[in-house]
Amino acid sequence: MEVHQKYSYKAEGWVLLTGAAVLMLVLFVKLFFTLTPTLTRANEALKNSRAIKLEAGINKDSLKKIITSGNYFTDDRDVNLLVDSLSMRLITAGGIDNLGAINKSAFGLVAPLDWKAPTGGVDFQGRLEASRQRLGFDSVLYQKELNDPTNYPSSVNVSTGKFEIGGRVLFQGEPMPGTLVQLREHIATLDEDSLYDHVLYARTNANGEFQFTGLLPDSGYSVLPLKPGYEFGGRQGSARLAKNKAYTFSGKPHKIRLIGPIAYGQIKEDGVLLVRTPEEFITSYWLIAGGCILAFFLAHIILWLRKKQPDIFMLPLLLLLCGISILLLFSIQNPLTDTLHAAQALQGVIVGLTGFLVFSLIDIRKLYTRWWFDALFNFRKKNVYGLRGWTWLVLAVGMALLTLLIGSGPEGSGVKVNIQLGGFTFQPSEITKYLLLLFLAGFFAANEENIRNLSDIRWRFQVSIGVLVGVGIILALYLLMGDMGPAMVVCFTFLFFYSIARGNLLLTLLAGVLYCVLLSFIPGWLATAISFVAVILTMIIQRQVKTVKWYGALAVLADAPVIVLLVIAAFAFGDQLPGIGDRLADRKAMWLSQWNNDVFGGDHLAHSYWTLASGGLTGQGPGRGFPNTMPAAHTDMILPSIGEELGWLGLVAVFMLFGILIHRSFLHARRAGQPFSFYLCAGIAIATGIQFLLIAGGSIGLLPLTGVTVPFLSYGKISLIVNLAAMGIVAGISSRPGLAIQTEHLRKYYDFVLGTGILFFLAGIAVLSFKLYQVQVVHSKEILVKPARVINRNGLPIYSYNPRIDKLTRVLAAGSIYDRNGLVIATSEPNTIRRNMDAFLAAGVDTTQLQNLVQKRVVRFYPFEEDLFFWTGDYNSRLFWGQGNGYFAEARHLTSLRGYATSPEKRDYVSTEYRPDKFTRPVQKTIKLVSYDYSPLVESLQTGIDTTNEAVRKIKHKDRDIHLTIDAGLQKEIQDSLRKSNFKNDRIAVVVLDAGTGDLLASALNPLPNLQMPDLMLLPDRERNKLPKPVTDRDLGLTYATAPGSTAKILTGMAAFNKMGPDAAKVKYRDIYRNEIFRDNPTEQEPFIPKVNYVDMREAIINSSNIFFIRMANENSLEDQMAALYQATGMNINQRGGYDYAPSLNKEKASEDLANWRKDVMNHDRRAYNNPRLQGTKNRYRSPFSGLAWGQSTLTSTPAAMARMAGAIANNGVMMPSRYLLKEAGKQQPVAAGIDIAEDTSYAGILTRYMIEQSNQPGKQKIKNIIVAGKTGTPERVINGEIESDGWYVFFAPTPDHRSRTVTCIRIERGKGSSNAVLVANAIAKVLERRGYVVSF
Repeated sequence: MEVHQKYSYKAEGWVLLTGAAVLMLVLFVKLFFTLTPTLTRANEALKNSRAIKLEAGINKDSLKKIITSGNYFTDDRDVNLLVDSLSMRLITAGGIDNLGAINKSAFGLVAPLDWKAPTGGVDFQGRLEASRQRLGFDSVLYQKELNDPTNYPSSVNVSTGKFEIGGRVLFQGEPMPGTLVQLREHIATLDEDSLYDHVLYARTNANGEFQFTGLLPDSGYSVLPLKPGYEFGGRQGSARLAKNKAYTFSGKPHKIRLIGPIAYGQIKEDGVLLVRTPEEFITSYWLIAGGCILAFFLAHIILWLRKKQPDIFMLPLLLLLCGISILLLFSIQNPLTDTLHAAQALQGVIVGLTGFLVFSLIDIRKLYTRWWFDALFNFRKKNVYGLRGWTWLVLAVGMALLTLLIGSGPEGSGVKVNIQLGGFTFQPSEITKYLLLLFLAGFFAANEENIRNLSDIRWRFQVSIGVLVGVGIILALYLLMGDMGPAMVVCFTFLFFYSIARGNLLLTLLAGVLYCVLLSFIPGWLATAISFVAVILTMIIQRQVKTVKWYGALAVLADAPVIVLLVIAAFAFGDQLPGIGDRLADRKAMWLSQWNNDVFGGDHLAHSYWTLASGGLTGQGPGRGFPNTMPAAHTDMILPSIGEELGWLGLVAVFMLFGILIHRSFLHARRAGQPFSFYLCAGIAIATGIQFLLIAGGSIGLLPLTGVTVPFLSYGKISLIVNLAAMGIVAGISSRPGLAIQTEHLRKYYDFVLGTGILFFLAGIAVLSFKLYQVQVVHSKEILVKPARVINRNGLPIYSYNPRIDKLTRVLAAGSIYDRNGLVIATSEPNTIRRNMDAFLAAGVDTTQLQNLVQKRVVRFYPFEEDLFFWTGDYNSRLFWGQGNGYFAEARHLTSLRGYATSPEKRDYVSTEYRPDKFTRPVQKTIKLVSYDYSPLVESLQTGIDTTNEAVRKIKHKDRDIHLTIDAGLQKEIQDSLRKSNFKNDRIAVVVLDAGTGDLLASALNPLPNLQMPDLMLLPDRERNKLPKPVTDRDLGLTYATAPGSTAKILTGMAAFNKMGPDAAKVKYRDIYRNEIFRDNPTEQEPFIPKVNYVDMREAIINSSNIFFIRMANENSLEDQMAALYQATGMNINQRGGYDYAPSLNKEKASEDLANWRKDVMNHDRRAYNNPRLQGTKNRYRSPFSGLAWGQSTLTSTPAAMARMAGAIANNGVMMPSRYLLKEAGKQQPVAAGIDIAEDTSYAGILTRYMIEQSNQPGKQKIKNIIVAGKTGTPERVINGEIESDGWYVFFAPTPDHRSRTVTCIRIERGKGSSNAVLVANAIAKVLERRGYVVSF
């Protein structure tokens, strides 16, 4: 009978392992068939020379042909630079295993010393200039430092403060004397144009040292060495200097990436550069898949031959977990361009199973009976009893300390998680964890009786103080590394150990749950007080706090239930602590609001939700999802990756595998007999379970993300090796149960706590499964298209979207975008461009440019390119995709262009802490955000991104074209005229609209966005403003608001009419004198007495009297009327209110803005105005509200907003809402109802007459040969710390059919006055007249 049982036992093991192997083989076959079309297309591309493998001796001609035909660069010099550099470096590198390696330092180009690169074209020059700008150089400083360096002392006194910043500059470990060091004071401001720096310089001494003294407390400062040809990493400093700082900079040669980010993204998307051929991948695929399965069978055979009988579930469970890991690694990575992480995972499986066999075959119990178990503390006495294992604690602390001292992490993160020894890089946290487990097992095995039975809590504390201090040291080291994940694993693993030894695990768990629940519903301080009181009272009632000395009661703080409260409190309130507070605050913000947080990279959880929702109930299938679009998809976030591929059912199955593994490990601990074996086996189960619950809970928002990996699933060779070896210990213990009397002892004291632990982990899995069901099934439709608000690199909030939306739209042929005259401005069909060559030629487009365009291998074609970039956007490069600095029809109408229902645009106004860099103190700023509703795509996203599915087939025959209101030829001709004018080096915005319909006809600008140098456009505001020439990074006419100056007087005039009626035209001031006017120079002079007899509104508009409008606004309390017009037209006060393209429908937000205006600027404060001592002086008129009346103070407007105001006057007092879309999917868009902004239409007529007179004074006609109605403005504003004047001119004139009037608003930045804007207007008026948009009044 016994023989039969053994035979049956072995047979069951074979059956279970074979079943697991068959299941994995089925999954591997399914994935292979999914990958086959991709491999087939790549084979065809290789045969047709449309793709090439990167290897030593690569054919340069073939590479050049591929790069040229892909049109990734517009300049042949950039193509030649890439081809020559890449081929040379491949000879040195001998091939690569990841396409991303060509954009790393090893393939980087050493920056030339000259400012202008002797090699490369416009792309490389733009990236070089942007890189130097980020390093702190502009062209003037660079040339000066290169050719004639200025002498500076090594120590510079800055101000009268008490703090200093110093440091050293090194190169290869040696001092770098004579290196320029820049100190920048970062001054907080709301307006990016006024971002200016107080900059000072020092030069390092012979020891490479520098020092800046006298720095002010709580100010923002940063330092950075500057030396042509070198880079020194990022700036170092503080946003709030509170103590002396010292920094060490290490220089290295300045390198530029081989390929820019946009070109690299297009190259990777096209799959033209490969690191392995399809045949090589297929061979590797089956070797790795088969090798994984075979390795587990070999392990089983070895155990069978050695006649060992470990747990029959162990190897099948581990095969399923490791197999799924390798399956996902294949699925996540691109088979032909990414590193084969699965190959390294197989190495981990093989070495790990070797460790599994070793530890399962030896008797781990004997380790605890050898004196060398605690060799460092026992080498003299050589005791074999009561060993506490301090040696393992020392090794664990040493490993953590080594990581802190020489460890590294992701660039710029400041976190230390890796150790690099030679060419081998690994994460030591898993090794540290198991070293600590060996210590804890030995310590609690030696002290369990005392910890459990000592009556006085003081004595228990004395016994436990060593382990408390040891674990505390490791936690402190991890916190110093910035690696909170392992810290949490160590902390909670220890608390589990301690609670098991004390026998109060249930109380510890209940204490943690109670505290977390209370924190969710009541104020933090109250939840903390209730929890601590409740737990301590419970311990007193249970007689766990007995002591004969009153101070002994303090030892309760070192008991597990109280410690768990302290740990939770540390997270709840730790963001207030210096050092770790900022990082912890970011983690909390991401956890508490995954959809709406002001954290850079704060969409981490949102990506997890999008990935899980995509999987639904049954999953997309192996290889059919897009988990690779999620950060850390193969490491921290591998569970959501499984959820997308295998669905909720597959992910719950994985959870059950972990549940079974942990449950059986606890059972084997219960049968271990020996206390050391019990604690070690239970500790492995606890550590595995804690790590699993932390990252699983973090992946779905139940817990904060901690950055730990999932045992057996996440990529990591060392992690896999160590965890498999640890399971070998469990397998060895399972095959050697203790004696009955030993087992009975363990059951007596630990059955209840073990049962509690098992129930805790099973309950955790149940909660996770329920939460996942809500995400993947119940709310999946909503989640798939829900945007997440995060912060970009410039400190501004933006919306991030599910990247699967992009994947879906890429496989669908989008419709074409046309202008108002039916001229195509964006299309997916090159033949459409070929058929319209004559029309493009008539619109001023270079036909040679078009011939080159249609040869490009791109998804979308833009015949007007940069001329209409902010209207169309660029679907190929995704530059500024989804942001609000342009109309970007490709993003705004993304769904309708692909045949889906219209997705309405949403505009939100959010208040955020704006900081352009991490050294500037944040200031509260209201930002306008654009979001898009992609809900029409839900069905296709759920069914999978496959052009053959029914949801996609339905749309193929739909009208997917859209027609915009823009006249492409008009905009291009205006921009061409600006480019040829005397103001070609100035930033100019020109908005043209139809007053009768609200149609935006043009939003022209100069300079055009330089799409060949996108890196310059992507520079932070502070760095971009320092470039020698202006860079256009937004639609200047529609999205960039500045002070409008005297053009705003037409608005103040309308406000006066609306309140006072016709009497407003009768107001006459006879006491405006010369000493109180603002403009008094030969070219511009306000009217004053006795130059004129009086100043009324006519005089004030014709000759631009600031004082008249200031007095009218103050004396007649025009606040409400002015505010109503600001809101209607889209102007801002204090960076609040206003709109770019369309007003917000959020009435609550509009009310908040109005309340803010009234509280701050429009607060009826007349103290300065009514002060007798200020009568007759300019100071009487310097209040914020007075400034609004003539377009200064905190009032800002886009040219479009001012054009709306003028358009309302031109349209008899009715403002037509701006319209940008004429036709969508074959449906004509109606003209919206107008808004009456004049109480009586006659007021608009009066203002029109005044404006006609203003622009047509005898001998001073603004527009030659055309009578227009207009108003000029010369506002002042601070740019880079200096006062500059812009030039504005808004005018309108009738259309030839006299059915409407065409309005034009011009702003020339730093244009020295409105006269220059008038000169620009003359050229534009000729274009408008020639194209039939205007005639004279």
